[in-house]
Amino acid sequence: MKPVLLIVAIMAVAFAEKPRRFDGEQVLKITPAHHDHLKKLWHLQMNDTRLDFWTYPRSLSHPVDVRVPKEIMKDFKTMLDDNQMEYTVMIDDLQQLIDNETASMKNAKNGLSDFDFDIYHTYEQIEVYLKGLPGQHAGVSLSSIGDSVEGRPISMLQIGDGSKPVIILNAGIHSREWVTHATALWIINELLTGDPEFKDNFDFFIIPNLNPDGYVFTDTNDRMWRKNRAKNVGKSCMGVDLNRNWDANWSGPGASNNPCSQTYYGPSGAFSEPEIQAVRDLVLPFQKNGGTIAAHFDLHAYSQYVMSPYGYTNDEPADYDAMEAAMKKMQAAIEATHEKSYTYGSIAETIYVASGGMIDWMYDGAGIVHTYTFECRDKGEYGFMLPENQIIANAEEVFAGIKAWAGMNP
Repeated sequence: MKPVLLIVAIMAVAFAEKPRRFDGEQVLKITPAHHDHLKKLWHLQMNDTRLDFWTYPRSLSHPVDVRVPKEIMKDFKTMLDDNQMEYTVMIDDLQQLIDNETASMKNAKNGLSDFDFDIYHTYEQIEVYLKGLPGQHAGVSLSSIGDSVEGRPISMLQIGDGSKPVIILNAGIHSREWVTHATALWIINELLTGDPEFKDNFDFFIIPNLNPDGYVFTDTNDRMWRKNRAKNVGKSCMGVDLNRNWDANWSGPGASNNPCSQTYYGPSGAFSEPEIQAVRDLVLPFQKNGGTIAAHFDLHAYSQYVMSPYGYTNDEPADYDAMEAAMKKMQAAIEATHEKSYTYGSIAETIYVASGGMIDWMYDGAGIVHTYTFECRDKGEYGFMLPENQIIANAEEVFAGIKAWAGMNP
């Protein structure tokens, strides 16, 4: 290697961003007792970007899960005590859970015949697995619907030729929600190797990793990263929340104009980000050319919800009766699988108002009546760090819900 190139390589390694560690960081579960508590927590959630709100303040009956950095832990707990807010420690040492997860991933099997669906995988392992499927299964193809901010392909596995009614399933729009990627992979395998009845009636467009840059970053640098990896010009903070960047009351309530916020809606209008441009440019031309999208499912974690539009308003969409009937059936099927309780309803009524969301655009912008968000396991024991021994059970629940919808709309 030439001396100049060697120096450049050494400097690149020296200045590479070191993986963030979370030693001693805790996740606290805070129970607001009255509306002053809610107001205080809302203020912190909107203004203190040092705190990572895993769940948001919304009502007195719902605890709020907050990741607190070690350096402000003492002061934060003092504030809670001074305001007489009760709390418990949900996760005592976040880094320990991350270390356990990392150790397990190193031993994961990645072959087509022995892929470990009960272990989390790296981006590269997932891509290799997906690339091998078309050669093993008839009627299966893999394509890229576009590139991410950093140039990674956004892979879509297609089952069928699109002539049947299509079900779109996407995962990982928020990169730290690892159980969603794993769930999508399990569902792919179940569709390809299980009872053929489902794929006899529907074709499938499955995007297991809608935010590949973010997912890579969670593996290599910051396990708690949520957004994409867009550089915000003139700002110190990176990333846009890809579930606040859609043309569905973009920049409205429940989204932030602060680039350092987890819910930053983007710099220059709806669809500023290539990851969601890719989905838009998949859906609209497919419909224009005569294709039928029967349903769309957006996988998230956590809290165990099945939700419909709208997120940006408390008003019910015109088709809410049909949505509610479908959600009720999905909820029953999910709970019958492993006796896990799920709540259903519109996003705004069930959790909070959130503008610029994916399923709101799927309904308003693409005219897809049956578009739903699944918030996967759990209800606040492990949160985003769901243990691997729950991956398959979670996937079975989600798949049962989707099948219940399909039985209602054959």
